[in-house]
Amino acid sequence: MELSCIIIDDEEHAISEAQDLIEITPGLKLTRSFRNVTDAINFLREFGEVDIIFSDISMPNIDGIEAGKILNAYCSFLIYITAHRHYTEDAFGVWASGYLLKPLSRSKFIKEIDQVFAKKNKIIRLDEKDNILFVKGSHKNSFIRIEYNNIIYISSMLNYVNISTIHGMKVTYMGLKSIEKKLANKNKFFRISKTKLYPWTI
Repeated sequence: MELSCIIIDDEEHAISEAQDLIEITPGLKLTRSFRNVTDAINFLREFGEVDIIFSDISMPNIDGIEAGKILNAYCSFLIYITAHRHYTEDAFGVWASGYLLKPLSRSKFIKEIDQVFAKKNKIIRLDEKDNILFVKGSHKNSFIRIEYNNIIYISSMLNYVNISTIHGMKVTYMGLKSIEKKLANKNKFFRISKTKLYPWTI
C-alpha cells in the first residue's frame, strides 16, 4: 500500500526536511509541496484527495489551523508540523490526526506514520464490508458507520458533506469526490448534479 501526501510550509528548509523523511519512509509518495495554503487548496480542488497532508501551522495570510476544516475535506489524515508546542491543543480542535514538532525527528516521524498505516488498514477492512459505508467523523480519529440501505442522498456543502439517512443527517469533512471514490465499486449510487449523489433505489 502506498499513501500519497503533500507538504504545506512557508519555509523552504522545512519542506526539504519533510521531503527527506518522506523519501526514506517506505509506503509514502510525495505528490506536491506548497509554500502557502491557498496554492495547496487550489491544487486539491483540481487533483482531489490525498492520503496525508503535512501542514505547518504558523504561516502568513491563512495559517494551518484556520485552513484545517478545508484541508480535512481533501485528506484522510491531517498532520501538523510546528515549532510551537502551544499550538497542539488548537490543532486537535480542528480534528488533526496528529502533530510533529520541528526540527523533525526521524523516529517520531516513523512512529506517526506507523499509526497512520494502522488506521488506514482498518479503514480499508471496514470499507470492504458490502453493506457499510465508513466516513471520517467530526472528531479526531473518529469514523461514522452508515448502512448503505439507510442512505437517502449525499450532498456537498462548501467544506463538508451531508449524508441524509433514515435516522437523520450525518456530517463528514470528507469531500464528495472522496466519498464517490469509496462508492465506485459498489454500483449503488449515481451523481445527479455536481453536488449530489443518490442511491439507485430510493
